[in-house]
Amino acid sequence: MPPSTGSGASPSAPVGLGTGQGGLRIYGHTQCGAVTAVTHAIHGKGHALERNIPLLVDNIEYAVHKAMRLHPDVKGDDIIPHAIEENVWEGIRSLFMRSPSTKELVKAGKTKVVGAIYDVSTGKISWLPQEKVTTLQRIVGALPAACPPLPARCRRNPDISAPGAGARTCKSCSSVHPENPGSDKHPGF
Repeated sequence: MPPSTGSGASPSAPVGLGTGQGGLRIYGHTQCGAVTAVTHAIHGKGHALERNIPLLVDNIEYAVHKAMRLHPDVKGDDIIPHAIEENVWEGIRSLFMRSPSTKELVKAGKTKVVGAIYDVSTGKISWLPQEKVTTLQRIVGALPAACPPLPARCRRNPDISAPGAGARTCKSCSSVHPENPGSDKHPGF
């Protein structure tokens, strides 16, 4: 099922949510106008970002910046496919953060979350590595129950201190986030 016809998805959505076969599918798609617009704004071309949809823009901005960090040699519009993939990972992470019941169902093996990129030109679906979904679920599962989802300001302002082993306090939101070796400033995001 293409993401543009799936439950909770629209043709212009950077990440669609589909269900089927006992699991959840988080889709991104090629030629994504939202990811392209945010990438162009970050590179100083195109229009200023609309702030009437801040959560959408903040999440895409984060995905674009992460793609740029992970692929420093990739320039201009060539970063867009990487940003689309990072946006899918952000969608999966966000699902685990915002839905403890989904996180628990996955942990218990009662459902599965998968990520994919839908190519709007060919109709081909490229599935993303399941190992990374499992890693995200494990990392999010390590967060304290009282830890709120990371607001965008935390991701953009990773000015943090290490009050104790295995945790960091985010000065911009005053919450504690566990460390994940080899990750960005916040665990795996």
